[in-house]
Parts: sequence; structure tokens; C-alpha cells
Amino acid sequence: MRTLALAATLVVTAAPAQDPKKESEPRKEEAVKCSVDRLEKAWGLAFKSLTVREVTANQAGGAQFSQPRAFLELRFTIEFAKDGDRKAVEKAFTPGSVLGRAVGKGRDPHVLFYLFDEDNVVVQKLLLERPEGEITGVAGDAFRAIVLCEPEAYKKVKKIELRPSEVEK
Repeated sequence: MRTLALAATLVVTAAPAQDPKKESEPRKEEAVKCSVDRLEKAWGLAFKSLTVREVTANQAGGAQFSQPRAFLELRFTIEFAKDGDRKAVEKAFTPGSVLGRAVGKGRDPHVLFYLFDEDNVVVQKLLLERPEGEITGVAGDAFRAIVLCEPEAYKKVKKIELRPSEVEK
């Protein structure tokens, strides 16, 4: 009986600890102002919240890296303020890796994430990494838009705007 208890203790204490550096706990971001005014006009979308956490990744925005790199994962929660066009919003929130074209160009508008510093200078322009949840088009339903940002660039950010891209004619 003592042998069994000792063996169980060894198994519990010998379990490997998870590496806390791989991903941090998400934190609500309230210091950075977020605007989706242009998305509200285009598709009836409203901003709910932004959470930020540290992650490591081998790729971002379609680019592959030989070594994993540290990024900040920005998770925007976006809600339908009114019933909207589900198909148009799904197209707009296509991940950058799927778009396969220059940022901000294309036949269909897609969402771009503009990060501004205190002087309203664009620090970084990002494509969607991936959506999370179902885009329903029903008023009150929400989904998340996830992007990866360079930690050094994010230190300068005071405002983030989500904008539809320009449509090529």
C-alpha cells in the first residue's frame, strides 16, 4: 500500500511543467482606442473588446520563419449591431494567408487593421490571421478577429482602426 502511494506521488511530481513563455494569459486592453466606424457603415459591425496575449509562431500573415518568433496576438471581439450581409462579412474577414495578393488590394473588400501612434502615424498595417467563431449576420451575435503584431511596434500603438480595403476597378 505504501509503495502504491509513493509511486503515485512520484508520477504527480515528475509531470513536466508547461512552459509559461509560449503563451501568456490574455489581458483586456483598455489603453488603446479601437474604432470600427467604417465597418459599421459598410456592414453594421460594432467593436466590443480587445484582448492581448504573448504567443510564439512559426508563421504570420502567410510568411514562414525558420525559428519561432514572439508576437502579440490581438483578439478583437466584433458584434453585429444590426442584421447584416453574412456572406459579405465572411469575405471581408478572409485570412491574409488566403488572400494571396498585395495588402489592401483586390476585387472584394477585406478588413485591414491600422495601428497608429500618438501622432496618428501608421505604425503597422496588418491582415487578419484568422477569424474565430461563426459569422452569422444576426444582430447581437459576435465573432473574433485575430491578428499577430510585432511586440516592439505595439508598444507605440495608441489607436487601432479596422477598415475595409480599397476595391480595384
